[in-house]
Amino acid sequence: MKITAIHMSNLLSHYSCRSINHVLFTLLFAILIPIAGFSQDALNKKTIKALDKRYEKIMKKNKVVGTSVAIYENGNIQFAKGYGYADKEANMLASAKTEFKVGSITKVFTCFGIMLLHEQGKLDINKSIVHYIPEIAIEHYQEGPATLIIKDIMSHNSGLPSDIVNGMFSETPPSFDWTIEKLNQHYMSSQPHYLMSYSNLGYGLLGELIERVSGKRYTDFMKEAVFNPIGMNQSYIFSDEASLSKAYVDETLYVPNLIRDQAAGSMVSTVEDMCLFIQLMLGDGQINGKQILAAENVAWMETNQLAQNAIPTDDRYGFGLFINDLKQVTKDESTAIRYIGHGGDTYAFHANFGYSPDLNMGGVVLTNSDNGARINSISRLLDTYTENQYDYNIQSNSSSDVSSDYPDFKPEEVIGNYDLGPYSMVVEDTKKIPFNVGKQKIILSQIAESNVYKIKAKLFGFLPIPVKSVQMYFQKVGDEIILAQKQVKSGSVSIISKKSPKSQSIEAWESMLGNYEVIDNFKTSFPAVDVEGKKITLSRVDDYLILDFEGMDMLGNTKVYPSDEKVAFTAGIGRNSAYTLQKLDNGNLAFMGFELKKI
Repeated sequence: MKITAIHMSNLLSHYSCRSINHVLFTLLFAILIPIAGFSQDALNKKTIKALDKRYEKIMKKNKVVGTSVAIYENGNIQFAKGYGYADKEANMLASAKTEFKVGSITKVFTCFGIMLLHEQGKLDINKSIVHYIPEIAIEHYQEGPATLIIKDIMSHNSGLPSDIVNGMFSETPPSFDWTIEKLNQHYMSSQPHYLMSYSNLGYGLLGELIERVSGKRYTDFMKEAVFNPIGMNQSYIFSDEASLSKAYVDETLYVPNLIRDQAAGSMVSTVEDMCLFIQLMLGDGQINGKQILAAENVAWMETNQLAQNAIPTDDRYGFGLFINDLKQVTKDESTAIRYIGHGGDTYAFHANFGYSPDLNMGGVVLTNSDNGARINSISRLLDTYTENQYDYNIQSNSSSDVSSDYPDFKPEEVIGNYDLGPYSMVVEDTKKIPFNVGKQKIILSQIAESNVYKIKAKLFGFLPIPVKSVQMYFQKVGDEIILAQKQVKSGSVSIISKKSPKSQSIEAWESMLGNYEVIDNFKTSFPAVDVEGKKITLSRVDDYLILDFEGMDMLGNTKVYPSDEKVAFTAGIGRNSAYTLQKLDNGNLAFMGFELKKI
């Protein structure tokens, strides 16, 4: 049974995955770069034709303006090509040298830089980041200071909040001091090693850590210590370079904002440069006869850090790297292969890269359009390549080592409220559970006396349609009741929600109900977090509060549960959950980096 944490509010797959991109360089410079060998002539015509057909077709279907694609294998770039435009207005075509924002792929390189400093003895990833940045004072609610071990932050396993939304994407991002002030107004979202919870904020702290320890700006350190030694001469942390690809939303030119947490998503690169990095990782930290990072530290980056978490899942994540299983399928057999990589998604730029040590092969897809995430699958890129070049396929592999045995619990423990993003599921009768997802009515029906439920959706509100491919079930982890969703055929399971807490001291919040305005907003062009001119209200519904930023998917209709007369938390589990709403001494409210004043 494969278990994967699912995040009902995926802001930073829109951010938490920020991206940054690159465009063209001169032919002479390309000749001088100590780059992996280039052997596109080794591809048969069938393979080239299939790759061209795939990307021309899916780009047109998904209205993607520009894409660059590359395949690395056995020491050579086997294929590298651009499709569409890097700058449609200037009629500049995309190429293998086009520079794109790569978003959260930045996290891989941030971790690489930290491992270099660890190897040099300048920091210890087993220590708390507070040892190096003492201003950090975030605490666990009623439990004292957070531990914040560096390697836990690198693996999204520290329990930090996912993001401080205000100022995250801005024309003029706030300073690190401002960010720390806002961070210290929060409480931790969970204990460390609870459940992987993706945190762009955590990587912002890692960027500051690099600056404190190296004595250099993050941008300069990455260029001098990481990119240049590898030979990635067209890679850098974002600046307003003329060679950078333009960005497009709905096929219209879009000007992205700057990213506050640079170490989480501000890198720019090309598919050729990314192939150099793939060569380095497949070479155990060595490239062109030069050992950049010790082999054991490369292996450490690629080692799963989530195995001992309180909620066991099949999610695997090292230091900045997702670790997955694929399978190599021939006519006669299927063989499991290891796949390692990371994607990067912002509002416009979408990037992906990955590699398989078992195949000594990897791929890169960089795009400049809002629909780019629909076409940047590396497994499909490599499958197209191997099917036509070698007559075998690369497919997903849904095997699992996670046990489905959990502590027994009484059926009445399930009764309560479960937040599903902007929706709610209220369990009053454990045999049959009806709830609505938008206009769609869903009914869960208990199978025998088990904790497993079959699903039925009512089309148009009255026509029952059984959903046979999926089941839902409850499990008890510690003192918490978790809601999960299981794919019947593959056995894969998604962690959906957990039972919401009961509010405490809610009467003490009555005086705070009403309309609010943001008094410290950083302007942004990113619609998901643009609060400019939005009506903001705090209201009470039964035994919880609703903080609503009108008309906003990310911030709208947020359920908040008071823990005492001054502190409340959003519900849910994993990413974008357990945010703090706090009364400030001046009478205002603090939430996600915003200061809210009653009007």
